Amino acid sequence: MNGSPKSWLALVREVLLSFLSRSSGTRDGAARLEVVTLCRTPVRIVSEGAGSLCLINLHENEATSVAAARGVLRPDLASLVCLRARGRRCITFWCGTRPYAFDPNRIFTDVGLHSTLRGYASDDERAATTVTSLRESIVRAIGGDGSALVVALHNNRGGLSIHDYAAGGARRTDAAEVHVSDSQDGSTFLLVTERPWFERLLQRGLNVVLQSETAGDDGSLSVWCARRGRPYVNVEARHGDVDAQSRLLRTVLEINEQALASSGGLR
Repeated sequence: MNGSPKSWLALVREVLLSFLSRSSGTRDGAARLEVVTLCRTPVRIVSEGAGSLCLINLHENEATSVAAARGVLRPDLASLVCLRARGRRCITFWCGTRPYAFDPNRIFTDVGLHSTLRGYASDDERAATTVTSLRESIVRAIGGDGSALVVALHNNRGGLSIHDYAAGGARRTDAAEVHVSDSQDGSTFLLVTERPWFERLLQRGLNVVLQSETAGDDGSLSVWCARRGRPYVNVEARHGDVDAQSRLLRTVLEINEQALASSGGLR
């Protein structure tokens, strides 16, 4: 066998987290399943909980985020929506003898949808129409006509950082403002689409990005929410760091509950 003991421990941890993220459930055991068939490839949308606030995991391999969400979720106050398609970040499906692929967090606008299909040499009208059906199902699952907070659950391996959004960073043009904490790892941060959320999280001393109103159209859920005036928070942490992600999620849920109790929402 190749690889250091540390790398094998990390692999074992990821397998355990994946098992936890797939386990059936919230505390009340309730779960709903919708299967969307992309040509002949099934994609499952699993929804748990009944609250209007929605936590969503679009990349199935980012299992840390789901394990953290399950640890803090109150199913009477929030729902958890997870995509399930062979355990990978991107989804591959087959039409006839041809494979197609796309990033499920790049399909929420037509521009982004065609761009992600093109990036995997998969952009034709059949593929676009097929993936659009999945997009519509995801939007329904998160309450597409609603106004409640959407919390996106994401993990990274250290290649993505709050510093990418700061001056000189590769994503600087997508950020209106950035707060970099002196006490937090750069790969653990939040991205929000509304200023009140930015200010509340900044007051907590956290790494936080306020997405620019002129951010590039990459088809992401953050762009979709921003265009509809729906509050959005991306909770980003390293793969395997359940504690860090749990702390961020608890903070977001606490702020949301306080805002709802005092004024009906954070605006």
